[in-house]
Amino acid sequence: MKHHSQTGRAETSYAIDHFQPQVVLFVGIAGGIKDVDIGHVVAATKVCGYESGKVDAQEFKTRRNEAQSSYALVSRARAEARKPDWLERLTEQPEPVPEVWVQPIAAGEKVVASTQSSTFKLLETDFSDAIAVEMEGYGFSRAVYASPKVSSIVIRGISDLIDGKNDAAKYGPEPDRHRQASAHASAFAFQILAKFDPNPSILGAKKIAPQIETRFWDGLFACFQEPELAFLKVALEDVLIADKRDLLGLIATLEALRTFLVRQDDQDLALAWVKRLIDKANQVSEEEADFIVTSALQTWYEVHKPPETASELGVEPSSSPRGYLLVTLEPVAASGVVEDGKEADNVRLMVELHLPGETPRTDYFEPDTQCSIDEVGKFLSKVVPRAGKVKIVEIFLSWQHWGEPVHNWQIQSRSRGPVTNFKRLWELSRNTVVRSLDRLQDPEWSEEWIEDLKARLQQLQSLKEICTSHVFCTQSFSDDLMNGALCQKLIFKFWTALPEDKLDLAKLLFEVIEQKVPVWVWAYQQPPDAIEFFTRVDRLLTPDNLKDSALLAQAILNQRQDLRELGLLFDCHTRIPRLPTLAVDASGRLRQPAA
Repeated sequence: MKHHSQTGRAETSYAIDHFQPQVVLFVGIAGGIKDVDIGHVVAATKVCGYESGKVDAQEFKTRRNEAQSSYALVSRARAEARKPDWLERLTEQPEPVPEVWVQPIAAGEKVVASTQSSTFKLLETDFSDAIAVEMEGYGFSRAVYASPKVSSIVIRGISDLIDGKNDAAKYGPEPDRHRQASAHASAFAFQILAKFDPNPSILGAKKIAPQIETRFWDGLFACFQEPELAFLKVALEDVLIADKRDLLGLIATLEALRTFLVRQDDQDLALAWVKRLIDKANQVSEEEADFIVTSALQTWYEVHKPPETASELGVEPSSSPRGYLLVTLEPVAASGVVEDGKEADNVRLMVELHLPGETPRTDYFEPDTQCSIDEVGKFLSKVVPRAGKVKIVEIFLSWQHWGEPVHNWQIQSRSRGPVTNFKRLWELSRNTVVRSLDRLQDPEWSEEWIEDLKARLQQLQSLKEICTSHVFCTQSFSDDLMNGALCQKLIFKFWTALPEDKLDLAKLLFEVIEQKVPVWVWAYQQPPDAIEFFTRVDRLLTPDNLKDSALLAQAILNQRQDLRELGLLFDCHTRIPRLPTLAVDASGRLRQPAA
């Protein structure tokens, strides 16, 4: 049997090493599991490997493995899927018009051809979020993950339906279906490439150069020896994000370990790894230690380690905030004819920088600056890197955009010379929370409303422990929420993805706004391990973290790599944006709108 996943992984790694690309797409055909039809296109948000698991005497137990597509390419795919432009790349216009889905797919070693097969039943139970299945995408995606500077996505055209409804009279014979599916996937892939700039700059796209000099790695790896490899890998696994940990199993030499870290091009990761090595070695006696911290390694770490924080020096932190950045994204009506349901894709962008003892700065953008919600990251790149003193970034969103994972927005910053660096918002040292713009625009907003929210926050911050009487949890959207279930609750846990139906989403948001719930969390998409996800969130919602939105945001920032699906709202009555479209007095406080 040909092992498609392993072969694809090896060939992809070879191609990346040889050609050094910035973007890699895997384009081909797949079988439809649900929702899709022949000729549709699926751009994979992630590829789920369904073959991984453990076989005992009774059954096969799945161990879910996933490989995420690059966020920037997924965002571009979503943007292009909303428009018919990609169809112009086809030589013949198909009828009916094929749809584009930006959803997960599954991949494994088997050709799945029947809904009665055990593999299909496995997909149906353990991989219910996947809408298509193929064979090579998982190996490809895992290989690209080892090259963090490369953006990638899997794009498949649907050529067959597993439920057996491949009606030749309706869809044509199999060779024709394959050609059609390939053509559709290829057209959409070229549309993405035409609109995607992996490294934009004034002079055009540039090849991304490594940020860390070779001598940094030379000095570090001179401190190690080959017999210590197993201990080095265990310590590195402790500080790596979950998506990359299984790649360590492929590393068999010290040089391979160095190559892996060089490709990450992340000095913070290297320093966290060395600190973990030192801490683990110091936890056991010298006789029992698998690794000895040499004077060379200790010296190297002292030279390169980040400056000590105030808490490490035993200094009490200042009680006054270091400032905050308010970002408001107010929906505006589109100027031309738009697709139904897309009226709110454009936003008016307003930003205010508040620093202690300084006049708030509001001149980052011209009045009435507008952009697509997909382009907000590009605009924030002009502000966030320069807001160095802020303690927290607060992003005001209207209900139409609650499904936007703002922490994953790509922010551009210039780090060294002409090289342009991109980081997701959660990777920057800025604590980020989302706030409700709709609360500010409520026509019934008044001083009484503000005092009510203030009382709710004071009650939240006075908690000695999180009591169930203050928390409401649900795993689905139901009428119970509309029957006062959130009344007087301080924390709302919505353990599922937000409703796709706009009316249901509006109802949910209205209920949260109306009941003035200070804190609520939700999932942008179904987490791979729901129980682990719930447990991690509960560990964050401690009385100490809930004393202030910045404290909670910092706690989430520290854990964000393992909480990619988490959405958070923490509203506040003291920091209100000074916006021309809102009724505020001279002090910036909201006042009762005129009758």
